[in-house]
Amino acid sequence: MKLVLYTISFIWIILGAIQILYTEKSNAVLRKLMAERNPKVLAVVPSLIGILICVASLSHYSKEGVYKPLWFVFALGLLACIKGILFFLLPAKSTKKFLQWWFNKASDRFIRLWGIILVVLGITVITWI
Repeated sequence: MKLVLYTISFIWIILGAIQILYTEKSNAVLRKLMAERNPKVLAVVPSLIGILICVASLSHYSKEGVYKPLWFVFALGLLACIKGILFFLLPAKSTKKFLQWWFNKASDRFIRLWGIILVVLGITVITWI
C-alpha cells in the first residue's frame, strides 16, 4: 500500500509543478479533456483516489512493525471522497458552472497557488510514509 501513496504523491508533485510552470498550457489541456464530460462521470476519479488513499493510510505499519495509521493522509482521502460524492450528488449545472469558472475565470495566480498546494501535499505525504 505504500506504493499507492508514493504513486499518488508523485502524481500530485508532477501535476503541481506543471500547473506552476506551465499554467496556461496545463489549463488549456484540462479544459479540452473535460469540455464535454458529464460531471457525474468525473466524480468517479476523486472517489476512487480517495478510497485508495484511505485504505493505504489505514494499512500503514511503522518501521518497527507497529500498526500506525496516517490520520492526515486519511483526512486527505476523506476530502477526496467528499469531493467525488458532491460532484455526483450536486446538479450537473452547478458542477459545470464551477468547472467553467475554474478553467475560464480563475486567475493564473490562483491556479499556481493550487499547484503549490499540490506540491506541498505530495511532499508531505511522502515524508509521512
